[in-house]
Amino acid sequence: MTGDDKPRAQLERERFERARSMRNYAIAGILLFLVALFFVMTVVRLGGHVAD
Repeated sequence: MTGDDKPRAQLERERFERARSMRNYAIAGILLFLVALFFVMTVVRLGGHVAD
């Protein structure tokens, strides 16, 4: 392994970790959106019948 290989490998690893982090944020955002959507759908479907 030469001195040039290590910075390149480290750069590729950082790029991979950054891409994985962005995917994680995207998945978390989608899940949060779905939870909010199901909550709103439930509230709208129940409507005023919650107190009955």
